[in-house]
Amino acid sequence: MRQRFTFAAGALAAVVCFFLSPARGAGLMVSDTGNLLDIEQHDVRVTINNGIAVTRVTQVFRNAEPQTVEALYTFPVPANASVAGFTMWINGREMIGEAVEKRAAREIYAHAKSENHSPGILEQSDYRTFELRIFPIPANGTQKIQVTYYQEIDGDGQWTTYVYPLASNARQIVNSRVSKSFSLTADIKSMSTIAEVRSASHPATMQSTRFAPTYARATISAASASLDRDVVLTFRTENTETGARLLASTPAGSDGFFCLMLNAGPELQPADVGMDYVFLLDISGSMRDDDKIGQSRGTLGALVEMLGKSDRFDVMAFNTDSTAAFGQLNDADDSHKAAAAEFLNSRRARGGT
Repeated sequence: MRQRFTFAAGALAAVVCFFLSPARGAGLMVSDTGNLLDIEQHDVRVTINNGIAVTRVTQVFRNAEPQTVEALYTFPVPANASVAGFTMWINGREMIGEAVEKRAAREIYAHAKSENHSPGILEQSDYRTFELRIFPIPANGTQKIQVTYYQEIDGDGQWTTYVYPLASNARQIVNSRVSKSFSLTADIKSMSTIAEVRSASHPATMQSTRFAPTYARATISAASASLDRDVVLTFRTENTETGARLLASTPAGSDGFFCLMLNAGPELQPADVGMDYVFLLDISGSMRDDDKIGQSRGTLGALVEMLGKSDRFDVMAFNTDSTAAFGQLNDADDSHKAAAAEFLNSRRARGGT
């Protein structure tokens, strides 16, 4: 059965997504006695769909103390990610976070705790950290937590990299092992063919399965695993033909959003050929105002200097008639560039507009 628990989201109830910086690894839970709860299980499910990753983290903690405790769960998410959901389980009941004003949330939590109910309160303690208070966790009992967040991941050409952060300075002073199991499963979907999947961090334990040319799965799992290094997954897609792809979504009650992807295919070879240019300089009388003529001479001079050796060019000044520097297209070598600069610098604004 699903129930709701208090989700204190800053000053306003409408604020339900937050943007954080990568400060620590995955979530830690500390009891009100100051002891760290053991991590029994740590499971991560990731869906990567054309540059957007949805990460769902499920952790199970055990209270090894001989007494019931109140615990503080602290967690971050990567930079440019937003929290989309938070769930905890108490006595087998699934409880889903609900956003309310912070002061009201604290009052609800305190009242529920005094009535021996099972409250939880999630707060943003600073711009980079979230904290969830949970009560009660019985002696030798377990607490299950689930966090879901979204993020856009960057690609470099045909390669795309996803990082699940685990390593941190904070973890150097605590037990960074999971007592039972750690697993990460990433479903990778792409409009282009997925050529290969790698893991720079866990090459020996990663397994990949290909379900279709555009759908692959990467799995990393271990018993009693160390959580002292990030999980890094990288996959390569084949460079398809030039084209555009559009992903669009219109949730109920919103304007919706879209992601437009442009691909330069292998048939577009670099244009290693020269170009022909003719630069025009206006020398009419109005160009005397505010040194417009000087600015134009400087701009055209800079453009001439940028020409490649395979380019050809000419420069013309015009008012009621036109005057050309060369009267033909010449190679953009040093001598012709110098002659063009001399021509431009000798032009003066004259006549009417």
